[in-house]
Amino acid sequence: MIDIAFGARPDAVVDASSGVDDGVTGHDRWLRAVALGASGHYARALTELQRSRAATAAGPHSSALLSLVASTQASHLRQCGRHADARRLDGDALALAVAAPPSPTATSATADALVGLAADHLGLAAFDVAERLLDRAVSGSADRDGIGRAESEGDAHLWTWVHGGRLALRAAWVRTELCLYRGDPVGARRSADTAIAAAQGCPSVRHVLKTDLIEAATRATCGDIGGAIDLAADCVRGADCLGLDPLRWAAAALLVGLSPHLDQPTSRWADEQEARARRAVNARGGHLQPAR
Repeated sequence: MIDIAFGARPDAVVDASSGVDDGVTGHDRWLRAVALGASGHYARALTELQRSRAATAAGPHSSALLSLVASTQASHLRQCGRHADARRLDGDALALAVAAPPSPTATSATADALVGLAADHLGLAAFDVAERLLDRAVSGSADRDGIGRAESEGDAHLWTWVHGGRLALRAAWVRTELCLYRGDPVGARRSADTAIAAAQGCPSVRHVLKTDLIEAATRATCGDIGGAIDLAADCVRGADCLGLDPLRWAAAALLVGLSPHLDQPTSRWADEQEARARRAVNARGGHLQPAR
């Protein structure tokens, strides 16, 4: 399941699970929720997150997992524009993470919650707060040495990245977006370059595509409109092929925003892709709004 959630197979089918007592651990249900959310199956993902909580005994040793569950639910809300609701869940995630005994998972859960909170405040136009949260996330990020404790030994390299490199990449995405919102193309270019460097050797094709989308937005802000259009269109196609409808919608929405620079066939195609992705996600529990 980790290879679907964070690896090379995001297009693989996530089988429907049954109730709480079917032998599936809370950790496995969290991975299912991550994979389902990436493909825009938000209602099914929420069910898995709820079952993960129910399957996880309360206590300090489960706090890190419960923090990741809360952060994941927050990210799904944030992707649909519900930043205030996401902020509450990310706050819960941070409280759970800092209450957990020291471990690589607890450290990465703390960083996840802080980056999520930064993204929430960015969406609420609290830019200074977002910057301070990002600074905290980076200063307290996990030491990557030995992080690959193997829930499954064969997947140790993926867990190393999940608890290490993924966090640096997420922070670079949000810092780039912060610069874009502030109208700082120089800072955006610098942070986007950091994200590109962090994505080198990244095992998750979904995260590589998201990095490309951040780069496309940066190019547009820095005046490379043609480069932005080409890369955003590639993101739409790549996300479509992999069934990553939320990412397809975001890339198509960026293209729609660049419509004054598009020829008529490309503009029509961007509108169609945005509408199809939005309808697909909203039919599965999302709340995406039209790009125009």
